[in-house]
Amino acid sequence: VLGFIVLYIYAVISFAFLHNQFTAANETALYCDNLGQCLYSIVRYGLLDNLGLLIPLRNAGSSPSFSASLHIARLLFDLSFFIIVITIGLNVVFGIIVDTFSELREERSDVETDQKSTCFICDLPNHEFERKGTGFRHHVKYEHNMWDY
Repeated sequence: VLGFIVLYIYAVISFAFLHNQFTAANETALYCDNLGQCLYSIVRYGLLDNLGLLIPLRNAGSSPSFSASLHIARLLFDLSFFIIVITIGLNVVFGIIVDTFSELREERSDVETDQKSTCFICDLPNHEFERKGTGFRHHVKYEHNMWDY
């Protein structure tokens, strides 16, 4: 949800300031006649392709000319999009995935440790059986074998 809000903010900025620069380039159909089209173009081409390279640095139908303010604004827009959306946003998603897998691995490790240190039937820890002298393995294998129940 937060990622979509950030993409929506970039779509609003694109619609307000860059809508006349969205043109069809090569096989890319960049549309920005209304806010919905800008949002579609930002989501579709911003995440899959490099959006900054797809939007030309000139207005539709005009010849290329150098404008320092336009180039600096576009540089800040493209760089902030890359840093915030691509780098930070996708790394947060990957971090959540890695963290979820580490939690699953930790849970599995806890279950295995519990199985090796506690009797499944009577729920007594293995040190109780080591103190009595019969041993935990003997108890689990002969007295309380889980497959006998």
